[in-house]
Amino acid sequence: MNQQLEERRSVLIEKLGVFFEKEHHLAPVAARIFSLIILSGKKGVTFEELVCRLKAGKSTVSTHLESLQLHNKIEYFTLVGDRKRYFIVNKDLMLNSLDELQKQWTEQKSLFQEVLSFKKECMAEDESGEENFDLQFQKNFIAYADDILQSISKIK
Repeated sequence: MNQQLEERRSVLIEKLGVFFEKEHHLAPVAARIFSLIILSGKKGVTFEELVCRLKAGKSTVSTHLESLQLHNKIEYFTLVGDRKRYFIVNKDLMLNSLDELQKQWTEQKSLFQEVLSFKKECMAEDESGEENFDLQFQKNFIAYADDILQSISKIK
């Protein structure tokens, strides 16, 4: 890999690492390990490469690799005649993430539909004829959730 690409890779590892720390609550070293594995693609990355590239202790890298495997974020493969393990992103990780996202949006949409239904019933019961609720927010949110759910289905 040329020097310029290698520098971009290092910067991206750091950016992804910060993202995974915040969004997925990973420890800093685990987040950098995960980032490096993502950017290594199908060829995978060895334990020794992780220790060397991240300048981290063997026990630290080992601990975080075990944690990432335990949480099904990464897996490894071996090559015939080679005792090294090559770590890669779990093939099902994105699909599992999309399933979880779909579930969350479905639950939120259902909740907003229930709120909308309740508000409509309250307004129907009100004999004064006043509209005590603004229903547009719930309607807009439900339409937005539908769009997101359709997009998730397309990706899957």
